[in-house]
Amino acid sequence: MSENARTPFALVLVLWVGGLCAAAQFAKISLVFPELRALYPDAGATSGFLVSILSFIGMLLGLFAGIIIARLGYRRLLLSTFLFGAALSAFKATLPSFGMMLASRLLEGASHLVIVVVSPTVIAQITAADVSPGALCFELTETAAMTSLAAATRFITELRARGCRFSLDDFGSGLSSFMFLKNLPVDFLKIDGQFVHNVTHDPIDRSMVEAIARISNAMGIATIAERVDSSEVLQCLAEIGVQYAQGNYVSPPQPIDALSSLVDAEPALLLTDRVA
Repeated sequence: MSENARTPFALVLVLWVGGLCAAAQFAKISLVFPELRALYPDAGATSGFLVSILSFIGMLLGLFAGIIIARLGYRRLLLSTFLFGAALSAFKATLPSFGMMLASRLLEGASHLVIVVVSPTVIAQITAADVSPGALCFELTETAAMTSLAAATRFITELRARGCRFSLDDFGSGLSSFMFLKNLPVDFLKIDGQFVHNVTHDPIDRSMVEAIARISNAMGIATIAERVDSSEVLQCLAEIGVQYAQGNYVSPPQPIDALSSLVDAEPALLLTDRVA
């Protein structure tokens, strides 16, 4: 994109809202009307599948969606999916038979998955380079990243090329492994607080924190310890080699009114500098 190019913010907003609404379906944010049983009295308990089947599609295809979509093409597939989703919504408004309604919800789940995967990548592609992306650091939960590793890797690579940074949250608490970490081009890794909290008196927790810190440092990934509640824990983390820390001891939660002063504050020091 040329230096004089402008970001089409209206299009970015449309893509963002579309992706957010589609993601909400997989988060099980749905409206269940009391008339559902009345519309399909013979369905019985299976009427619940009209809501939950979208999440089933997300679990079933989430691991492969990124690879498939990359082969088909992002922009063309996104436009087709929006049109297809609109057609499905119009069809469901006619209140078809239970079997047809269930099938349409199944197809709708696939279309929503495409929107969730494609929208961030297209936003990255159409955004002009003059929006200071270096000021942005995205935080991904490890569970979300592992659900669709290919899509997460593509998304991270696209935005890192523009200067954005990424942090992998709660490492060690979910589905992650060091193999996945090797394939995710993140800048920061946040060590789950359940290991950090007991690091001073639990040898197993300390060994796990040491292993995470050692491998992360070897990969050039900065580590951030969560749930640091005492000076003893802070000192122990500095000895292990963890660079940054967060928690009540470092700084208690701040009100939203303090945001401007935090933005203007000096950059954070390395943890080893803080305890020196």
